[in-house]
Amino acid sequence: MPISWTACLTVVLLLTTLQESVSAATQCDGDKESCDTETSQCKDCHDKEDDASLTKSWWKSANSIYNFTVTDIDGNRVSLEKYRGHVCLIVNVASHCGFTSSNYYELQQLYYGLYWTRGLRILAFPCNQFGDQEPGTNDEIKQFAADQGVTFDMFAKVEVNGDTAEPLWRYLKYSYYSSEDDWPIPWNFSKFVINKDGKPVAYYSHATVPTEEDLQDYL
Repeated sequence: MPISWTACLTVVLLLTTLQESVSAATQCDGDKESCDTETSQCKDCHDKEDDASLTKSWWKSANSIYNFTVTDIDGNRVSLEKYRGHVCLIVNVASHCGFTSSNYYELQQLYYGLYWTRGLRILAFPCNQFGDQEPGTNDEIKQFAADQGVTFDMFAKVEVNGDTAEPLWRYLKYSYYSSEDDWPIPWNFSKFVINKDGKPVAYYSHATVPTEEDLQDYL
């Protein structure tokens, strides 16, 4: 007895539906938790994880500080490209530290003496990770710095250690110490000297503010 074309079409449709169901059961939408494969070895999941990992650590591939954009104390986004060709001192600051008065004073003196004659720039990043010694708002920090006579560039409060650290600071540590390890900033007023190529070339702790003589080779 010949099979009708209607029966043939029905068989084809059933086979097509079955194939689609099998295919869907061996794939996921890129979310490992929803992956239906028995081994959870889903290529889409792992590709997305790799992409996220690369994006999270993009700062490792930066060539200089000029690749970064940060937020200033007034909330404006600032490309560090504006500092190209200048020697810079990048420092984490705090308003209520035992080293605050001496560091702010010596940094301002250094800046005043070398800003016009040698093009020195100082970039200060408030940070509250050390003893909660920078608890204020950006407006309060800005006013405090002004009261200390500070005229160099102030930026918004950031973290300098840990997974949530400002990418610029992660780059500084990674680039200067040439290590995969996230070398921790030890305390307030840690300072990186940046040469005219935008790369960290020297480091000074809270106990030392570099002098003009210290910076001579970079100016």
